[in-house]
Amino acid sequence: MARKIQYRAVSIERLTSSVLAASLAGAIKLVVAIDIAKTKMMAGFGREDGSTARLVKFQSPVEMRAFVELVVETGKALSVPVEALMEPTGTYGDALRALLIARGVAVFMLSPKRVHDAAEVFDGVPSLHDAKSCVVIARLHQQG
Repeated sequence: MARKIQYRAVSIERLTSSVLAASLAGAIKLVVAIDIAKTKMMAGFGREDGSTARLVKFQSPVEMRAFVELVVETGKALSVPVEALMEPTGTYGDALRALLIARGVAVFMLSPKRVHDAAEVFDGVPSLHDAKSCVVIARLHQQG
């Protein structure tokens, strides 16, 4: 039986790039997996190995620029390249994708069906929610 996984997210106002960089020390790449929604977005900050060190929630469009700045500054603090991952879910992610690309962040799109299908394989539970989506997206990206 699979062990229950805790998905705890912290609000973007409670984080700084230095706190994130400290939790990701030793990473050779910053991977940010983003669950796109109309207003309540979630992102997982992790390493190249598919692990997720911290889950962050933010409001779109109000906190979108602050989120992009957090991503860029964390990459600078770690001195590593940054990759953002997201699903192409309608137009809700278009503005965020444009902001990330404008700041030099590589953006990768993952199939929503592949993410949905991998949900049960990941932890033995077929349900999928925002935080779990971020973790699954990061793992799938690591697998190629």
